[in-house]
Amino acid sequence: MSTQSQFQLLVVEDSLTAFARISGLLSQAVPARYTVTHATTLTSGLDQAARTTFDAVLLDLTLPDSSGVETCVRLHSACPRLPIVVLTGTEDDEVALAAVQSGAQDYLVKQCIDGPLLDRTIRYAIERSRLLATRWNHEERLRLMAEQLPAVLWTTDTQLQLTSAIGVRPLPSGQLPAEMVGRDIAEAFGGLRQTDEVIAAHRSALTGRRSRSVRIVHDGMTLDLCIEPLRDAQQHLMGTVGIIIDVTDHRRMAVSLHAAAQMQRRMLPDPAPRISGFDVFGHVYSADETSGDYLDFLSPQNGQFDFALGDVVGHGLGAAFIMTQLRAYLRALRSFTDKPGDVLTTINRFLCDDLDTGSFVTLFFGRLNPTERTLSYAAAGHCGYLLPNEGEVRRLDSTGMSLGLEPAKCVNTSQPVHLANGDILLVVTDGFQESIGANRDLFGSERVIRTVLQHRHRSGRQILSAIYEAVREFRQQELIADDMSAVIIRANFDHTCEL
Repeated sequence: MSTQSQFQLLVVEDSLTAFARISGLLSQAVPARYTVTHATTLTSGLDQAARTTFDAVLLDLTLPDSSGVETCVRLHSACPRLPIVVLTGTEDDEVALAAVQSGAQDYLVKQCIDGPLLDRTIRYAIERSRLLATRWNHEERLRLMAEQLPAVLWTTDTQLQLTSAIGVRPLPSGQLPAEMVGRDIAEAFGGLRQTDEVIAAHRSALTGRRSRSVRIVHDGMTLDLCIEPLRDAQQHLMGTVGIIIDVTDHRRMAVSLHAAAQMQRRMLPDPAPRISGFDVFGHVYSADETSGDYLDFLSPQNGQFDFALGDVVGHGLGAAFIMTQLRAYLRALRSFTDKPGDVLTTINRFLCDDLDTGSFVTLFFGRLNPTERTLSYAAAGHCGYLLPNEGEVRRLDSTGMSLGLEPAKCVNTSQPVHLANGDILLVVTDGFQESIGANRDLFGSERVIRTVLQHRHRSGRQILSAIYEAVREFRQQELIADDMSAVIIRANFDHTCEL
């Protein structure tokens, strides 16, 4: 922690002499580091904490209106996120343990402290509290993912005790994941021929090494287990995070990459939705077995139809895993607001913790209202195009920066875009525009739009196929270099079908 940090400190102490000593020790050891507020009773301390944001509190357990561990219990109950350091004049280990169990971060005997010790204890309590908050955020995101994936996910601390476990399938021990929280990883995976290998994978992750995988064969099942280090926002090692997937049905696959590809393909929308008055089509052309492009058509809600198209930087298994996270976040969050921009703003905060430096995601999230024939959207570093039946092509600009770069950035929601009969909405990933031809020039957006205009009276499926064939002819190669995906929506009010 930086020695230049400044903190708001609340001292709840009825003795003016003791308070003066504490203030003097801190001002002598670290001048100007702390802004200290004094309260002489628990009631006044709680009132101060309700009106002011403090970084930590020093709490005497013997106050005029409260005494003993109950004092810590009451303060922690009212301010669960506020780090508490207990001060007492009695050196009693049992009281210390009870205070920590009741929510305190640490325990100091007044007669035994000096300025540096007091400063160090307060700063460590603040940092430990931040780590716990970060861990809670990780576990909440883990829960959202587990609800979307056929897998069991868990986290451990640095002692390899399970701190969370989520999933509907039992662990190899036969216990449900939630029943194993607080137990040792060896107990969760006991009885396997590969138990030692599983433990070694967790220990390897604690050294900072990434992606250690173990294949487990147990009771006729084939399970793939992957362990990675778990880090906080400052990249400090907090423990491990693991996932186990039943791949029994995929035994003939040569490598686990094949299993990931199959899982991802099952996540792609198929077939395209049928919407009254609109021809909707989308497709992902993958450069590898797994794709970093994200395409999704979501089930209608409130008479509106949501779709998403995104691009994770890079391609392959790493990008595909991020795409899976993105899909889980979007599906979990979209029902909570009618503004697409609010959904992407929340996802951005999650991805800023999940992604490595330099990784990011572009995403176009659209909401089509077939009744009003309008489109509202949020676009994070990703644009679209409206090709009207009459008039000039209109670019649908991004409403915010790419996801995963800056957690404080917001993504806005566009004004409604009105669609007329014959209009075409086009959203593509950059694999089309950035395809390189034999002369080392780019295919570019103009060629994409020109191809759509040449085939605008055909179906969305046929238009996208024409774009793909044009790119392959331009490249003069069978294989594509990057994932290429697109969504095409044609307003076709003369031909209707049921949603």
